[in-house]
Amino acid sequence: MIRGIYINYQRDQPCPLACSISDPQQTAYSLIESSFFSQISMYEKVARSCIFTPNMITIRKTRKGFERMHNSIGQQIGNYKIHQMIGCGGYAEVHLGEHLFLRKQAAIKLLHAQLADTLAIKNFHHEAQLISQLNHPHIVRVLEFGVAENIPYLAMEYAPNGTLRQLHPRGSQLTLETILAYVTQLGAAIQYAHDHKLIHRDIKPDNILLTANNDLLLSDFGIALIQATTQQSTKEAIGTVAYMAPEQLQGKPCFASDQYALGIMIYEWISGTTPFQGSPTEVCTQHMFTPPSSLKGQIPTLSAEVEQVLFKALAKEPKERFPSIQSFVDAFRAAIHNSTEQVWSSSITPTEPAQKTIFTPTATTASYTPPPYASIAATQAIATKGSLTDWIIPHIVYPLSYTIMLYLFLLVVDFFAFGLKKDLFTNTPSIQIIAMTTGTFAVSCCTVIFAYYVMKRRS
Repeated sequence: MIRGIYINYQRDQPCPLACSISDPQQTAYSLIESSFFSQISMYEKVARSCIFTPNMITIRKTRKGFERMHNSIGQQIGNYKIHQMIGCGGYAEVHLGEHLFLRKQAAIKLLHAQLADTLAIKNFHHEAQLISQLNHPHIVRVLEFGVAENIPYLAMEYAPNGTLRQLHPRGSQLTLETILAYVTQLGAAIQYAHDHKLIHRDIKPDNILLTANNDLLLSDFGIALIQATTQQSTKEAIGTVAYMAPEQLQGKPCFASDQYALGIMIYEWISGTTPFQGSPTEVCTQHMFTPPSSLKGQIPTLSAEVEQVLFKALAKEPKERFPSIQSFVDAFRAAIHNSTEQVWSSSITPTEPAQKTIFTPTATTASYTPPPYASIAATQAIATKGSLTDWIIPHIVYPLSYTIMLYLFLLVVDFFAFGLKKDLFTNTPSIQIIAMTTGTFAVSCCTVIFAYYVMKRRS
């Protein structure tokens, strides 16, 4: 539980102030805006840093730090020249810089901590080397690191399109397809970091950057770097309260803590809000003891399988979550695909008889209607043309063909039977030849007509 606030304002001498509070965040801001800090300029107030822990909130302010931030613009840090400040967080200031020789832009992160002893510098170099070795398409690359005048800094890849929080402000609800695309990229990046024994500790939309192609870049691995650099106690919770896992609030972060934070982001993208609301004290208590509200109560169309997978990642105990980030991403993807297939199958299942779903066009627009006599004439013309053709073929063409074939056949038989081959080719055929050919033709015609009559009667 958050019991109090301790403010250490270093100017001419330390000035501690302890008080009992009900809303630590509001009280801290009220104290900062009070007359106690009236001599601090507005620029200094913006640069305040807050660290929320289970036992206290510490607000660190140093005059030297403010002057450093103000005077760093235009200065050279490492191989980079500082142009302008583009952000200020609880642990570092981020400036836009340009490489002196390559003329490439980079984000220069100046940590608030000051390293005064050799051990602290050694710890910083060790952690910075681990971060710089991370080479993944969805993790911000560290281009250079060092310590300048006891101030540790990191030169990182510059992402020009801002953060995911800027793209999707608080209250935004995303589609499952968009969420799955984000989770796939982030899950691969987090799993890669876990494989290299590095816990992020502060996964939230503000720490996810967008490239020129709107691909995601996981940024700000500096939480672990800060802890090693300042040699903070491992029992002190560090991170953002809204996304912190219960064990992280107790100062015992693990790999599953990043999974919990990713689950909180998914919950926020689906519903538009984080699962736990209220003051920092109330949010911490809800993380520890209160299960998140059902998403199906807010979004009835959400499948139960998707909610079940998400709530497993939000389990209070780390051992009850998925064994790895990648297994969580795979289960989330499978749940979305299953829900999509169910929607498709239900959409194509007929709910009414087929004859009721037949589309019947109705005359909803004006159209040209020809006169009755015109349509009748056209119909008769088409019918006459079709019926004449159909009548000629069976009634004339076929019988005539049969008659000729039968006539020729009988004529050949007669010639061979009566021995009249020679007389057939003479110039003056005999009466017998004429009578035979005429009779043969008559017999052929009668035979075909008789056969046609019999077929018509039977049909």
